Amino acid sequence: MAMSGGRFLQHLLLAVLILFLFQQRVADSDVMSCRDDEREALLVFKQGLVGDDGFLSSWGSEDDKKNCCEWRGIQCRQTGHVQRLELRGTRDLNAPLEGKLNASLLKLHHLSHLDLSYNYFSGSPIPESIASLTKLTHLGLSNAGFKGQIPYRLGNLSRLQLLDLSGNDGLYNAGNIEWLSHLSSLRYLDLSGSDLRESNDWFQVINKLPFLTELSVVWCNLPQIMPWAPLKVNATASFVSLDLTGNHVTNSIYPWLFNVSSNLNQLSLDFNLLHGSIPEAFGNYMTSLTSLSLKSNDVEGGFPKCIGNMSCLDTLELSSNNLTGQLSGFFKNLSGGCTEKKLEFLYLWGSSSFICSAFAEYLTYLDLSNNLLSGMLPDCWIKFEELVVLNVASNGFSGKIPPSMGSLGSIVTLRLSNNNFFGELPILSNCTRLRILDLQDNALSGKIPEWIGERLPSLLVLSLESNKLNGSIPFQLCRLANIQILDLSLNSISGNIPPCFNNFTALSEERSSHAAITYEFDFNLYGEIHYVDSAWLTWKGSKYEYKNTLGLVKSLDLSDNKLDGTVPEEIMSLVGLIALNLSKNNFSGTIPPKIGQLKSLDFLDLSRNRFSGEIPSSLSLINRLSVMDLSDNNFSGKIPTGTQLQSFNASVYAGNPELCGLPLPKKCLGEEPTQGPATIDIPEDEIITLGFYISLALGFIAGFWGVCGSLVLSQSWRHAYFNFLADIKDKIYVIATINFAKLKQSEAFTEDDWKLVQLVETLFRNVLAVQDIPLQQKAGGSASQFISLRDGFLELLLNENVMDIILVITLHVGGSSGSFDGISCFYWKFFITYL
Repeated sequence: MAMSGGRFLQHLLLAVLILFLFQQRVADSDVMSCRDDEREALLVFKQGLVGDDGFLSSWGSEDDKKNCCEWRGIQCRQTGHVQRLELRGTRDLNAPLEGKLNASLLKLHHLSHLDLSYNYFSGSPIPESIASLTKLTHLGLSNAGFKGQIPYRLGNLSRLQLLDLSGNDGLYNAGNIEWLSHLSSLRYLDLSGSDLRESNDWFQVINKLPFLTELSVVWCNLPQIMPWAPLKVNATASFVSLDLTGNHVTNSIYPWLFNVSSNLNQLSLDFNLLHGSIPEAFGNYMTSLTSLSLKSNDVEGGFPKCIGNMSCLDTLELSSNNLTGQLSGFFKNLSGGCTEKKLEFLYLWGSSSFICSAFAEYLTYLDLSNNLLSGMLPDCWIKFEELVVLNVASNGFSGKIPPSMGSLGSIVTLRLSNNNFFGELPILSNCTRLRILDLQDNALSGKIPEWIGERLPSLLVLSLESNKLNGSIPFQLCRLANIQILDLSLNSISGNIPPCFNNFTALSEERSSHAAITYEFDFNLYGEIHYVDSAWLTWKGSKYEYKNTLGLVKSLDLSDNKLDGTVPEEIMSLVGLIALNLSKNNFSGTIPPKIGQLKSLDFLDLSRNRFSGEIPSSLSLINRLSVMDLSDNNFSGKIPTGTQLQSFNASVYAGNPELCGLPLPKKCLGEEPTQGPATIDIPEDEIITLGFYISLALGFIAGFWGVCGSLVLSQSWRHAYFNFLADIKDKIYVIATINFAKLKQSEAFTEDDWKLVQLVETLFRNVLAVQDIPLQQKAGGSASQFISLRDGFLELLLNENVMDIILVITLHVGGSSGSFDGISCFYWKFFITYL
């Protein structure tokens, strides 16, 4: 018994020792070095790549880089074999790798994961040799600049679970796509952007992939499927995500969809040929669907009530169709089932539906703009607790704005513009996150609420244009430190401008932090959505929608009201202003002299007021000003002189009887009218006609090719021409040399003149010597010295007073000493022109 106990103890100690050694072996395997042949194969692969920008800096043959298992993008097995090669670029940066794929990758016999997405391989075809990497389970070549035919030999990769060839616009499949059916382990397939117009069997092939869960074939020119035949339930019942956007899909797809929809979560059929009403079967078969998008089809009719059975639905995209009817019944059915999920995203642009949901507490984005919706908005907004963006602009809504909108605590953008709302503004003091409040083009009345300045500190855009507001501008509005666009135009607002407008911090800064005003939404169907906000603004007399540049616009528009008094000098501290419009009011007094500080101004309109006094001279310092109107005031005196102010049309200053100076025809006292050269007014249409341009083109062609064409086509003429130029050069050289000799005997030159002549003579000889040097010799030797001397002297001419040099030469050329005859004079002038 004791013996057996001792043996048991020995066995136990032996087991502990074996376990210790095994653990040590595992620890040692963490620093396992890669195989030499695979390291060399990777280095050869690297040689075919350029422009890595340090991406492959860890790859090398140096002593400290020999272990390729530690290289960036490489992962090895415990045996030292390379298992993963992942050199994936990024979407928002330029491709870090360029070049071509080297066949040395075939030596990586244990490679199971290859991802080269978001690089650029110069439009080369996908190498067929990749099909020899039979252990691959993951092949990612998306957005990598490949073109040509998709290799059918990829069907040999029977272990492949993920194949992503999307984003390579030049890829195509020739003939059928039967090779795809051999990838029996495939779970994820993305061929988006590839041309599959010849793949008439795509529908049947997809049905042969039993484990496929995600399929994306966006904009692939898929042929229409054949009439539907019953499918085996286990053939493709594992689909989770299906995206057939931008193909020629018709209603014949419906039966197949309903057969494979038991596990389907995401479905996108955007930009296809679907027509008619939405089938009732959507609500009966697709109860697990979380995202449904049928955008830009020809779907019409109402909303089937059975869609309410999709209780897991959180994203619904039905825009750009012809849907009609009420949504109230639809939303009432969104209950039960997956109660933890409710509708978060609804986009119905182009439809004419109405929304008021008893289950809208999870909706975050609602856009019903640009429709023909009418009637009153329902007073049920207290239920929209998560609503961030509400846009019902450009419809026919009427009545008062519902008071319950004041309970939208999460709202960031509220756009109710271009409707027929009337009455006073409801209290929105709980909407403290508001950044854009757009209520323009309605019939709202009453005073501007004080709570706008007190309770909306994040406001960037406030547009109350074209309403029936009255009263004065509340000083509480000055608390909007972040305001960038303030538009109170086309109302009946009276009183003075509060002097506290200099508290608008954002308008006092010349730069903007962001060009666009964006928000981010996370939706299953689209992933993360960047919503870019927009606003309609009056710019230079016309309406424009600003979107991607909205964050750069800084504008103050108080035009067409009943404001009076003087313009406070504090406004001149808003140096970030791009547009300032105070026209059509009753402002008086002078323009503040510091208006020149507004150097960012592009638009300035002070017309139709009662301004008086002189125009400040500092106004001419605003060199960005492209539109200005000072007409119909009481300005007097001379228009400040400056290129900017004189460049405007005279109509800009019209209606100011006491104003004088250019560009007005009225001259100021003591100013003599300018005498210009006599001109003959010939109507432009009599000269600049279509015939003029045709004659100009024909004359240029005839003249150019008449000379240059003859030299190109006739070798004898070409030789004669260049010999003529050589003779002219020789004559210039001889005459110049003779005249230089005569100058040396002249007593008219001073010592400085002699230095000048010597420099000119040296330069002249060197210039002529350079002309005789063959082109291939001008890069070095004495020729480069000549060129250097010539360039140095030209630099001297530029640095010194070149006019003094020319005067010295021409003095003696035109003098009575007789040193130069007429021919010498000609050549001297020619030489100076050459310099």
